[in-house]
Amino acid sequence: MIFRPDLILIDGTSYIYRAFHALPPLTTSTGKPTGATRGFAAMLRKLIEKYPGVPMVMVFDAKGPNFRNDYYQAYKANRPPMPNELRVQIEDIKKLSRLFNFTVKEESGVEADDVIATLAKQFKKDKKILISSPDKDLTQLVEENVIQHNSMSNEFFNNEYVKEKFGVEPKLVAELLALVGDKADNIPGITKVGNKTASKWLNTYGSLENILINSEEITGVVGQNLRDEKDVLQRNLFLVSLKQDIKLNLLFDDINVPASSSEGLRDFYKELEFNSFIGENSEKRKSEYKTIKNKSELEKLQLEDK
Repeated sequence: MIFRPDLILIDGTSYIYRAFHALPPLTTSTGKPTGATRGFAAMLRKLIEKYPGVPMVMVFDAKGPNFRNDYYQAYKANRPPMPNELRVQIEDIKKLSRLFNFTVKEESGVEADDVIATLAKQFKKDKKILISSPDKDLTQLVEENVIQHNSMSNEFFNNEYVKEKFGVEPKLVAELLALVGDKADNIPGITKVGNKTASKWLNTYGSLENILINSEEITGVVGQNLRDEKDVLQRNLFLVSLKQDIKLNLLFDDINVPASSSEGLRDFYKELEFNSFIGENSEKRKSEYKTIKNKSELEKLQLEDK
């Protein structure tokens, strides 16, 4: 798929876990864990190489509960706590993101997905947006100017792909998840209702609301389960729907263009003993490249070159 984004929104939390599981445990000579940090750095370098000159926002989940936990205490309660070996690397990973010159966002009380959803809504009218995340919740944001990329499987999700994969258009993904639930987030759906049944209902009736209005038409065990358990649907829809109205105070021209080479990165690589990365941040390379901090600086440089 050929898609040239004007903006990339990155699910930093998913990157962290992927980096942690991608490499064996690594430490510095003093015993400081660095495996996840190194893997994270490698992922960022690859992303910047693939999309040079594109503004990017790195979004992390903030510490503490969010509005979904307040609404439903069992939300994600099935997940094990973050391993301590990873926990001690989080601040280094965030520092690394800033040294790469990513714009970093982390908002308390909400999740990274909500921040991504808000930014996508803010900029999608006149910008092509790539969301870098494997999270299926984010597929509800896909539309003409918004594409999702799962870098783990190298799948690109556009409207047609979402329809093929989930059986419904992106705008109905949240309602699909409300019906089937989400085991990863500890959200139980309607008993014995899977993707095939839920997508059939949504394509027949057009919305969750219309399914409930016409629920007496739905026969069999699943129809009875729907009528018996319909009270969970409002809860589920609240949990799986992404907020798109967070006050972020971020203008497009203020979003940074990341760079994979800088003096700050070289010094941090030395501190973490990432020796193979240090050579690629040599004095020669530093003299050849200038860090472009945002879209305005990039446009200015392009004008100077003309």
